[in-house]
Amino acid sequence: MSSNGDTPRFGIGARLELAGQLCSIVTIAAAATPPVVTVRTDDGEYLDIPLLQAIGMFQAFHQADRPRLAEPGDVLDDLPDRARSLALERAHHVREALYGDPSGTWRAGSDPRFDPTVTTRKERIAQKVGDLAQTPGYSRSSFYRMIGKFESGGVRSLAPHQPEGPRHDNPLIGLQDDSYQVILRVLTDLQRHGSTVHLQARINRIRRELDSHGIDDPRLTPYTLEMAVRFVSQEIGLTGTAKSRRSQGARAQRGYRRPPPSMPGERIEIDATQANIEVYCPHTGRRFRPWLSVAVCVVTRLMSIRLSPDKPSGRDTRLLLFDLMSPLVLPERSRPHSLTLGVPDVVAFNPALNIGTVVMDHGGEYENLRVIDALARCGATIEFARTRRGMDKPFVESANRTLDIMQQDLAGYVGRGAQHRGDGVTPELTLAGLQSIFQEWATTYYPYRPHSGLPSPTTPGRYLTPAQRYEQALVCGGDLHVAPHPDDVFAFLDSVVLTIASDGVHVGNFRYDAPILNTIRHGTLSPLSRPGRERRFYFDPYDRARLFFRDNHDGRWHVLHAIHDDGSTFPPFSELVADDLTRFLGRSRLTRGERASAGTAFRRFAEHEARTETVRWSRDRARVEASVNDPASTPGSIETTNVDPPSPPPVNVDTFATWDTGTANDDTEDLW
Repeated sequence: MSSNGDTPRFGIGARLELAGQLCSIVTIAAAATPPVVTVRTDDGEYLDIPLLQAIGMFQAFHQADRPRLAEPGDVLDDLPDRARSLALERAHHVREALYGDPSGTWRAGSDPRFDPTVTTRKERIAQKVGDLAQTPGYSRSSFYRMIGKFESGGVRSLAPHQPEGPRHDNPLIGLQDDSYQVILRVLTDLQRHGSTVHLQARINRIRRELDSHGIDDPRLTPYTLEMAVRFVSQEIGLTGTAKSRRSQGARAQRGYRRPPPSMPGERIEIDATQANIEVYCPHTGRRFRPWLSVAVCVVTRLMSIRLSPDKPSGRDTRLLLFDLMSPLVLPERSRPHSLTLGVPDVVAFNPALNIGTVVMDHGGEYENLRVIDALARCGATIEFARTRRGMDKPFVESANRTLDIMQQDLAGYVGRGAQHRGDGVTPELTLAGLQSIFQEWATTYYPYRPHSGLPSPTTPGRYLTPAQRYEQALVCGGDLHVAPHPDDVFAFLDSVVLTIASDGVHVGNFRYDAPILNTIRHGTLSPLSRPGRERRFYFDPYDRARLFFRDNHDGRWHVLHAIHDDGSTFPPFSELVADDLTRFLGRSRLTRGERASAGTAFRRFAEHEARTETVRWSRDRARVEASVNDPASTPGSIETTNVDPPSPPPVNVDTFATWDTGTANDDTEDLW
């Protein structure tokens, strides 16, 4: 046996260590009793040793000489001193949490708090996380990641990233340590969360981090920064981009491709996904994750966001489309129109809501009569995406990824699992607070950030903001979008045709009235709105305590409130508890005084629901918070007639075909 290739083999000429001296095997007397091996030292001395002892010396010598083949995860000799010490420090804590002792083997002198015979793995990890709570670089989520890396890659995987290859090809050489750490931290964070942002978006994110830390590295020129981002991205596998994914989706389509949209609103993609933020109900304390409904304009990348406590319904989809049709002005503070429209030479005013094609899924919140009716009344067409084909609506899918990155900076972020956020997450936001944050971000922050999907047509390497792309599209297209009236949103709600009675409007065991009906009764509001005449009323399922209608004479919207027997108005309540409220008011457990006051009766009902139906009451309160506001009641609004659900046929269609084809007794003539 001899030593050939890269793997040492025991035989004549093999090298081993004997008593601190290197020796070579000269002969092997395997037939002798006992078997003997003759070795020759480097000094020329010949020694005889047993065969088994020689084999053991050979294995011990070559195992120490070639450690990479034995334990590749524990080889740290080629690492810099700082990286090696940091890897050993992290391995010390990880081994103690996993095995009870930093050496990996429980001994008598080990810390009894980590005794694996009396504690579980989860308890030891929690104890170690508590010990390292005040140590920089050891958060709960990072310690979970260290454990995963150690179990898969050994001690070496705990070391900071070390670029491979020749050092002279590394653009990071010469940079300050702070600059290098910021670049590495930002890119590894994107890679860990599965980000698909473009190269320029990564560079912009790193620049913001450098500015926030006050780092001014003279070596970090724009060219060096781009090369460093490319280099590290390739090393850690951050190569997928939203642009490449959209290109791949376009290549997957067959047949003739339509020309790309060129005007704002010409093509809209909408989608719904569950938010990665936990919020709490201020009335019951219940924790839940709301749903996000997102609409994205393909041309400008402008987006509209709406939150709902439950999975979105057709009502949320219709209001989401209205939000995208009009400039959003938040109620917290007044602000001018946030987008610069430009001054085109030729302007064609379009009073319509200016939506061309809407791409959506086949879910019940999209594929329903009310949504299709609302889009048809706006002159929009519908394009349904294929099931489980994200490439059919890539822009809104990319927007969902952007929103996930945005949510990581908010309190209550839950991420994709415990390994990304730890075990304890305390929600600090309510549904209304989170909705305000999303609206503010989508209105005043996101439109003015350079977007990697909007390259400048004149300057290579420069990217437009969604607001700049909006202005560019308007100037090039010569079409000026006219924002709808704020009260036009009520035409997107559910509607019902009711009769105005002498005491108000009756629907769903509730009576609705308001002072405005007195003018209708007197015939002074509009000659078409007199008692006894049917008209269309609108209602929000999230607040059944109100009804809305529009005066056709001057275009003002008015509101009616649910009235109790004593003439007082009911507090807001959703359709989830409307029937239960009616039954509760009829129960004998309420005294006559309590039943006579709407406020007192509703307070008793709220206490009963919060005690017996906590989840449903929490959902009801969340829906009330997300309901529409009262109308501004200014003239100039529009109302497009809603389409009622189709009525059943006047005859029983089941009797149209009661025979079986091919039977002997064909009694077709008896039906006619």
